[in-house]
Amino acid sequence: MVVVVFLNALTSLYTIRWLKPQTQVGVASSAEEEEVEEHEAEPVAGPTKEEILARRAQLIHELEQERGTRVITLIHRKEPWSKGDEDPQIVLEDSEVILQQVRATPPDTPIDFIVHTEGGLTFAADLMAMALRYHKAKVTVMVPFYAMSDGTYLVLAAD
Repeated sequence: MVVVVFLNALTSLYTIRWLKPQTQVGVASSAEEEEVEEHEAEPVAGPTKEEILARRAQLIHELEQERGTRVITLIHRKEPWSKGDEDPQIVLEDSEVILQQVRATPPDTPIDFIVHTEGGLTFAADLMAMALRYHKAKVTVMVPFYAMSDGTYLVLAAD
C-alpha cells in the first residue's frame, strides 16, 4: 500500500490543482463577483523545484526504510522547470549515475529500481541492465506508468 502511495506521490508531485471558489448561479452580488475576479487574477504559486526534489528525497528515504532496500530511480518526464526543447530519454549520463549507485549499494542489499521512461540509447540501457543483472541481492523494478523501448529492455534485467 505504501509503495503505491509513494509511486503516486513521486510521479505526480508537481501536479497541484487550485480550485476556484464556487458561487451559486444567480445569487452572487456584484461585490462578490469583483472579489472573485480579484482572487482569480492573483497568481497562485505551486511548490518550488527545491520543495519538489526535497519531497521526492523524503519519499525515497521512507520507502528505503520500510522495505529495507536501496531505491534507485530513472524517471524521465517533463518537469515544471524543464525547457520546452528538452526531450527526456535514456542517455549515457544516466547510465553513469545508475552504475555509480549500483556499485555503491552493498552486495547483500536489495535494490528497488523505479523506472518511468520512453527509452533512449540502447548502449546506455545495456550498461544499466548488466549492472542490475549482476547485483548479488534481489532487484525489484517498479514501473508507475510506462517503460517503453529500451526502458522495457532495462526492466527485464531485474529479478
